[in-house]
Amino acid sequence: MRRRDETPAVRTRSGPRRSEAARIAVLRAADDLLADVGYRGLTVGAIADRAGVAKQTIYRWWHSKAAVLLDVL
Repeated sequence: MRRRDETPAVRTRSGPRRSEAARIAVLRAADDLLADVGYRGLTVGAIADRAGVAKQTIYRWWHSKAAVLLDVL
């Protein structure tokens, strides 16, 4: 238990912390899938499967597959 005179640890930002390894895996997976199946065949689910992350992880950081591809560039 914290004493009253102790100050709490300061967080510099709120929200989920982004894993750099997961981010790189998503971007690589999106790039590979774009080359394999094209934009029409590309889905967030396919990106998640290939990257080894949950779809929820992708949607937490990007709002669409187009946003992921913009980051790839």
